[in-house]
Amino acid sequence: MNNCKTLNKLTLCILILAICFTTAITSCTLEPVNNNSQTQSAPVNTENQYNGVYVYSGKMGGRDFLMQISMEGKSLNGGYYFTDNPAEIKLTGKMTGEQSAELTELDAGGTNVASFTTKFNQGGTVTLTRTPANAANNAETLTVSPVANASSYQPLR
Repeated sequence: MNNCKTLNKLTLCILILAICFTTAITSCTLEPVNNNSQTQSAPVNTENQYNGVYVYSGKMGGRDFLMQISMEGKSLNGGYYFTDNPAEIKLTGKMTGEQSAELTELDAGGTNVASFTTKFNQGGTVTLTRTPANAANNAETLTVSPVANASSYQPLR
């Protein structure tokens, strides 16, 4: 009789532990962290995961410049300006792969001035190849880095 009471108590304890364990596991969920702050590393496009605004700095033709890209889905819009002449030059484009994009540089009238092929690298840098619309043999390849303070993008608009 004593063995039956002990067995019943043991079974009851195991049942209670199983219920507690099951409740604990089913009440936990994993949710992605939404990090759409102004300063982010370069995106690796997974549909809408990297929507946000990205700011980069670099040198083009020996001149310092800042670039801002706004990403929504696979669409990209933004601009860049040289720090010695802050008139903004407009960019528009789209993601063409998980780590690549095509951008078109437009003048004030909306005419295609140049195109960029873009590769988003691990660590946040972006490799750009800018090809002028009228001089395909004058392509320039450059690498830009993320800017820690996105509010530093201050072009004349």
